[in-house]
Amino acid sequence: MLFLQNITFDFIYNTVYQYISKNNIEVLAAIFSLICVWLNMRVSIWGWLFSIVAAGLYLKIFIDTKLVGSAIIQIMFIILSFYGLYCWFFDNQLDSKKEEKIIIKYFPKEKIIQTFIIFAFLLITTIFVLKYFDGTLVYLDALLLVLSALAQFMLAKKYIENWLFWIFINIIAVIQYISANLYVTAVLYFLLLLMAIKGYFDWRKLYQKNI
Repeated sequence: MLFLQNITFDFIYNTVYQYISKNNIEVLAAIFSLICVWLNMRVSIWGWLFSIVAAGLYLKIFIDTKLVGSAIIQIMFIILSFYGLYCWFFDNQLDSKKEEKIIIKYFPKEKIIQTFIIFAFLLITTIFVLKYFDGTLVYLDALLLVLSALAQFMLAKKYIENWLFWIFINIIAVIQYISANLYVTAVLYFLLLLMAIKGYFDWRKLYQKNI
């Protein structure tokens, strides 16, 4: 029995070790992504720096695997992460001067229709762009790209609903990356799904404390 346990342990260890050795960039990107979301849950500005690095690593991975839509999403993440870094930096400056907590809020209802129109326009435009670049999963990639852009923007503005978007995005991403044989990334997005659920409830509690 002990002999079989040793064989099983050695097999699992060797399999994991070989996978990590061959996919060290993917593993590193996954680690940076987890740290990024954990910091976002804690409303820490440092999360944006980890987001930039993680997106840069994933950009290389998706270019190598020819996942055009996912690569474009990472470029968008990098741009919006710099935007989020800018927004949160000035928020922190204001908070320190006023001795107030960081402002977390719900998305304003009067902007829903306007946001939906922008979303529809970006979705249609993205579909045409991905078709031009011969993307594989054009409609799914376009939906994920536009939703991710919206969620990232809402995170930068500290809207609580950003976590609801990430929950939906992460569910789709798990399925997509399993089909692309990116198993470490699929596990990552499953963990991000759980963290997004927790992030949503944590931010709601912070909002209740600040009103």
